[in-house]
Amino acid sequence: MRKYIYFFCLLYPLINYSCQESRLQNKKQLSQNGKTYLNDSILKQSQQKGIDFIASGNLPQKWNIDIDFDNECLFENEEGLNIKAKPNATFKSDATKEVYTAVSSNKEIELTVYKEKCNYKKDKRSNAFITKVFYNGVNYEGCGQFLFDERLHQTWVLDYIDNEQQFALNYTKGIPYFKIDLIKNKITGFDGSNSLSTIIEVKGNRILFGRLTNTSDNSLQSAALINQFVSNHLVDYFFREDKLVFQLANDTRLTFKLKEN
Repeated sequence: MRKYIYFFCLLYPLINYSCQESRLQNKKQLSQNGKTYLNDSILKQSQQKGIDFIASGNLPQKWNIDIDFDNECLFENEEGLNIKAKPNATFKSDATKEVYTAVSSNKEIELTVYKEKCNYKKDKRSNAFITKVFYNGVNYEGCGQFLFDERLHQTWVLDYIDNEQQFALNYTKGIPYFKIDLIKNKITGFDGSNSLSTIIEVKGNRILFGRLTNTSDNSLQSAALINQFVSNHLVDYFFREDKLVFQLANDTRLTFKLKEN
């Protein structure tokens, strides 16, 4: 997680102490909401390797599955099963569950993530969801969770649209920005024309945005892109040189920089 560094904290010890306390409180809030499981070294290493989802269980035997939605699915059990499969690009979703599939040697692995917190007593991950895997006629049950980069939990100001740099002077009402809140699973901000907000779900290296509440007339390029390809869309994200990049469905890239304090 990116460290917050405030200039005045370096000058005044009392302010520095206050900033540290605020940061610790924010981290504590994240922990209480089940978001700091990446502090676990194994899960953090998995996320850094590009793993988007990890799950394990003991029914009908010990098993685990790791999925990089852009690359590979690895499924193992205690009997020595070791399957590498290619995940499908799309998934099925309804009000109660999400279903992902991957194929290996013409055999399908079906992963179902239920929108219900995992209540297995042995599972200490408060952000885990009931998860089932179906492979070769066998149902496996356990808990799973999406991994993500906690650097998202900040305020991001639009810096580039593709290769065109954006400047505040070019926006009469203010430059677009997103404030991503991983505690409330919410995003607020401004599209260059109007304010906006919605709920979000971070799924590995993708963010599922709800419908953004705004009244934009799409007269600005930034507003049009956000309304057409961010609102109510699943958007890929990645970090490059400490900047946040959204890869939109039309191949446009929105690059954001951290808001200056």
